[in-house]
Amino acid sequence: MKTILLALGRRLGTGGVQVTIPAELLPIAGRPLIQRYVEYLSDSGRKDIAVVLRDEPERFSTFLEEGERWGASISYHRCPTGTDHVSFAESLSTELGADEVFDPLAPPPPGRGDGSWNFPGALDLVAYLDCVALTLGGKVPGFVPSGRETAQGLRLSHHVRIHPSARLIPPLFIGEGAEIGAGAEIGPFASVERGSVIGAGTYFAHSVALPWTLIGEKLHIEEAVVEGSAFFKPRSDAVYIAEDPALSTTRTR
Repeated sequence: MKTILLALGRRLGTGGVQVTIPAELLPIAGRPLIQRYVEYLSDSGRKDIAVVLRDEPERFSTFLEEGERWGASISYHRCPTGTDHVSFAESLSTELGADEVFDPLAPPPPGRGDGSWNFPGALDLVAYLDCVALTLGGKVPGFVPSGRETAQGLRLSHHVRIHPSARLIPPLFIGEGAEIGAGAEIGPFASVERGSVIGAGTYFAHSVALPWTLIGEKLHIEEAVVEGSAFFKPRSDAVYIAEDPALSTTRTR
């Protein structure tokens, strides 16, 4: 059984500004979206996966490689720039005799009925926040937050640093190498991804700090996706770019 999976390098954003991470590589509680699809497909017996690439193809092929980590066999097919990816995928599906085409940015097709993709619709930044919240809350079958569950709904990865006075409110995920400052209040439904820092006294809930983002002290952040100096507020289609690195910036790796 061969399955086609789209990894086109599309970008999400608000207010005319885009997140720099391709949408298919956005982390969902510690794992890139594309990885979660590969895991699901492999676990459900769809181990022969043809990945369709377009923009920044090397980012996907370098990450996924040949799929051995997930017990899959991955081949790559380039969709030329300017070519309609739907038509390309349909043509490739016929050529390869594929059974299904999965698009991580599209809503699940009606009538699938396996309960595996309870996303709130086509993936934009609003749906991204909702998908992270659903995953943290255990509402997407097969999507388990990464890390070790140290308390119900609280997932911590390796090498995290959490000040004893910080308050953690599940469900939440704190990624590898992340740091939480003194008196910070994190959660519920918060994801602090790999290498990110939440400053002392900051309130951070219903939000995602994308990898290697340093968020300053005594801020109040809700319903936001933060990457470097950009605070995306997708429900109001707004974005704020912090010029002061004390508010938010990209952390040195």
